[in-house]
Amino acid sequence: MSSKRAWSEEDALAQRLKAQGLDRRAPASALVRACGAMGGAQAQVGSAARLSLAARVGDAHGARARQMLENSWGGVFHTVTSQGLICFGPSAGGQTTFVRVDTWLGAPLKLRDRAEAEAEIARRFLLAYGPATVGDFAYWAGLYVPPARRMWERIAGEMRPVTVGGKPAFVHESVKAPPRARGADPHVRLLPNFDAYLLGHKGKDACVEPARYKKVFKNAGWISPVVLVDGRVRGTWSLERGTRGLVVRVAAFKPLSRAEREGVAREAEEVAAFAGLAARVRYGKSARPKAKVAWTGP
Repeated sequence: MSSKRAWSEEDALAQRLKAQGLDRRAPASALVRACGAMGGAQAQVGSAARLSLAARVGDAHGARARQMLENSWGGVFHTVTSQGLICFGPSAGGQTTFVRVDTWLGAPLKLRDRAEAEAEIARRFLLAYGPATVGDFAYWAGLYVPPARRMWERIAGEMRPVTVGGKPAFVHESVKAPPRARGADPHVRLLPNFDAYLLGHKGKDACVEPARYKKVFKNAGWISPVVLVDGRVRGTWSLERGTRGLVVRVAAFKPLSRAEREGVAREAEEVAAFAGLAARVRYGKSARPKAKVAWTGP
């Protein structure tokens, strides 16, 4: 490993935005085409919804087996997906669907050696979330620190030490320096519920003010859709069905600048375009209750 390089928090946030593709926008038209292609493939291979599968298995193996499959937290599906036997299909009528991986891909998944697989998991994490620490990796992977450290150390030769705000961390060796500073315009994104950007680090202070933490990370593991400005959470948002299309309702933690509001408006247009509708942006609470539209991204 080379000598440590000092990064600012802004450098770290910019690198994470770049690594996760949040520094560039995919046009809504491209997303529509991609999802249409996926839907066509899904129609060819067929799918089964969770409750339908649970009913079939219950008929064959009893009520207890059915309950295990109906568990909304995953249950048996966690095991068979982790073994590469099934994967998610598109939702159908509000239900999660599954397809067999070998049918979807045309062949079974190729199993990897354990050491190789563990190294690849750690490598992909560091590429996506660096600068990061082994504690961040353990948090993200849902592991105790000892097994996480074993996996982390498998790529020790690929790590480059840095400091972020004076604290030690690592980036992958392929990252030579922080991304170049952006222009004067703020970098604005509307991220959906449970976006991966918010899940990679145990400490959230760099992107969410401690006083606003509960506005984003709520009870029962719920993570709100957020307004991201230059890598930091500046508010939350929701979708409402209006008489003339979609209303993007923004609850900003503090007043946004004109340039930031213009960035929100551009993002709202992309969200609405994906649904083939027009969009308006409104700030603050709605004056009257309106039907909210669930949004977890395309």
